[in-house]
Amino acid sequence: MKMIQSSQYLLDRLDPGEGENRTIRVSRLFRRTKSSKRLLSFLDYIVYDKSPIRVLELGTCLGSSTLRLSSNPQAELWTIEGDPSISDFLNSNFPKRKNIRLVPRSSSDVLPSVLDEMDHRYLFQ
Repeated sequence: MKMIQSSQYLLDRLDPGEGENRTIRVSRLFRRTKSSKRLLSFLDYIVYDKSPIRVLELGTCLGSSTLRLSSNPQAELWTIEGDPSISDFLNSNFPKRKNIRLVPRSSSDVLPSVLDEMDHRYLFQ
């Protein structure tokens, strides 16, 4: 994450609030969107106390919560990121873990197929 925190790489992305394309540095986006310590502690609790075998995350952004959720190597994590510029950046710069599957599409487009792939019948036992 330190490399992402200080990255000067520029992303051309659609600003969801204004509906316009904006250019933003990865380091600035990280500061604006990073997960709070409280949320990360909660995610640690889920991973270590509940030990899920499958996790679905909607909205990867720059992946600080993704890394927390994937810290159990036996768990499979699917993370869906709808912003193509962020997905491209993550494919090149995100720490590689065998248990993370980045799905670079809008969740409204791929959620049913991802749930089928996850064998969602067993998600809520």
